[in-house]
Amino acid sequence: MSSIGELKAETTLAEIALNPEKHHHSHLFAVIIDVSEPQKSAENQNFNTRLKVIDPSFNYKAEVKASRLRFHKYVYINVYTETPEMGPKVKNVGDIIRLRRFRFKYTPTGELLGNEVKFSNWLVYSAYSAKNEHSISHKQFEKNIGRKLIPYEASRLSDLRNWSQTFFGNNSLMYVNWWTGFRETEEFKNKEFKNIDLILRVKRVETGRKNSLLFVDRDNRNFDLLLSDSPNLKEGDTIKLRCVDINVKKDKEVTRNIKITTHSSCLIIPNYFTDYKQFDKAVQEQKRSPAKSTKTVDPFINDYQVEETGQSKSSKSTPKKGPKGKEERLVTAVKKTYNTKKISTVEELQRVLAKADEHHGQRFSFRGHIEGFNTTNPHDIIKLMHVDDRKLFKLGDTLIHQKKLRAIFSFAMQLQDENGDAETPLNVYVQTGEYNSHLFTTWKLLPEFDDISAWQNVKENKLTEFKKRLEALKGPENVVRLVLELNITKKGNAFFKLIDTIFLA
Repeated sequence: MSSIGELKAETTLAEIALNPEKHHHSHLFAVIIDVSEPQKSAENQNFNTRLKVIDPSFNYKAEVKASRLRFHKYVYINVYTETPEMGPKVKNVGDIIRLRRFRFKYTPTGELLGNEVKFSNWLVYSAYSAKNEHSISHKQFEKNIGRKLIPYEASRLSDLRNWSQTFFGNNSLMYVNWWTGFRETEEFKNKEFKNIDLILRVKRVETGRKNSLLFVDRDNRNFDLLLSDSPNLKEGDTIKLRCVDINVKKDKEVTRNIKITTHSSCLIIPNYFTDYKQFDKAVQEQKRSPAKSTKTVDPFINDYQVEETGQSKSSKSTPKKGPKGKEERLVTAVKKTYNTKKISTVEELQRVLAKADEHHGQRFSFRGHIEGFNTTNPHDIIKLMHVDDRKLFKLGDTLIHQKKLRAIFSFAMQLQDENGDAETPLNVYVQTGEYNSHLFTTWKLLPEFDDISAWQNVKENKLTEFKKRLEALKGPENVVRLVLELNITKKGNAFFKLIDTIFLA
């Protein structure tokens, strides 16, 4: 970077989202979370490689206050080349791309899109810091060959790598990216599952007359993939496969054959990702307790501090007694990152509400019990939300564009301290949103948040059981530990929202 003007052109994805038209000469670094195979463009003879990118300012956890933005999980980037070989070479999820002078705009559905134009430039850098500052792939400009970053750019790249390690170390790709999961049930003997996303580890590689890969997922299910060429993967690699078909056949044994589609892609998952580490945790669990190894454990549960039933705050060996000698039980779990956070009382949180401007966005840890709910009717609590325009539908409504719908839970509860000392209970609002979706997953009663077909066919007895379990949470003997975030509405009203918490089975 050689001028003050170029320094001023440095920006972030969130800044671009506020006014894309202003940033046609901008420069930025972004983290790649997905990439397509180069496809022939319908508009001309070029090939289009499409990437999904994020940065610290723009991802599924960031709040981007741009009026035209309707989708903030990632930004699409289109790179055009004369041949497929000239497109970006991306090996790992988390590789970093340097973008210069891309033209950004909004799509009609409110998605932010970046397009390569005549004077654009791009270079790709490895996700790993040990790979130094030389690009692993770049646009076919002579000046890009062996190009070294100036100190300012090197610093930006280093900062982004550090953020990326923390972000992907704490968040599964299932939530970071758009995800179509694989759900195999006993009722299907033979079935083909379409356009599935998978996270797998390579168990065996075969080359020669038969080029094949044997994979295993975190639930210890095997998957086979036949290839026409020798595989580039090696045993032990953990990968993300996008948009594949799976043919399941059940006879004496279950076989799952993966079929690559025109939209499929494969990226290696680095060893610092939470998705990589969860495979190692599964292996260790199998070594410790082989008898339990066949039991399916939700991957997200490793992020939460799950305490034993009857375990009190003060003692890990002696259960604490509640009113009338009843044994307390902890019915929620919070993310492990809040283990050391100070517990706030209802009275303290009421005072925070009174000075909301000073505490906007802050998070608080609470321990107590639920005194009541505004409703326990599942038909009032559960809605289906369109992720683009956030339009809400009720269970049983006629639906279109099912892939764009997500189930959400929305209700309010009244909280009281453990000893019931507060004069007025604290109101807390629960709205899971389209991504924070595991509030009741461990109950194993209702479909996954993105399985809209199952939601359309959910049985009324399942909803009735959900209502009973929710009502049973009330009372001092059911201890809740919660994480609350202070929010302020556009009209200036302050409220606490439940985050990073799940209800236990």
